[in-house]
Amino acid sequence: MTAGEQMGQAARLFAHARRALGTKAEAREFMTSPHPELDGRTPIEAASTDSGTRRVEQILNSLENGLAI
Repeated sequence: MTAGEQMGQAARLFAHARRALGTKAEAREFMTSPHPELDGRTPIEAASTDSGTRRVEQILNSLENGLAI
């Protein structure tokens, strides 16, 4: 994955986080904080791989729909 592709994925995930969480500040906090469902990695770190990106999307979908993670 190129640096440009990684940046594009990060931007899409940030937009999804903002929708799911409601504010830019909450989205930024989510994207830059270690998450237990990502083995302690931050969503930004996890997004460096396709499988990590899919896992972050699953977490955000769960949050957006009020489901347990």
